[in-house]
Amino acid sequence: QQIRLGGTFTNWDSWIYIMKEVTPGIYQLELPLPPGTYQYAYYNGMNTIVDKTNPVRCYAPDGKEASQIVVNKGFSKVSAQATLIEAPEGTESNVTVKPSSSIAKVCSSW
Repeated sequence: QQIRLGGTFTNWDSWIYIMKEVTPGIYQLELPLPPGTYQYAYYNGMNTIVDKTNPVRCYAPDGKEASQIVVNKGFSKVSAQATLIEAPEGTESNVTVKPSSSIAKVCSSW
């Protein structure tokens, strides 16, 4: 599996940041972001997945639902841990995001 992160910080290019699988089904990524408001989504293949732990929603330029986060001053990196939960074939993937820090909802848990 390849879990990716895209958003306004990549001009919605989901192929720039690929999360590293640190143990089977667990993905991590550290991302340096300056303070600001960012929209983002996770990608598994061609599927777009919103951050289900973050209730703040927006829409990507393609009209698909995405998530939004505010990175506050004093933080230079955003980091998160991702857990991939497999769904039965033919159903939508069930993705749960468990950020590794309180400001890390911009990274994913699948």
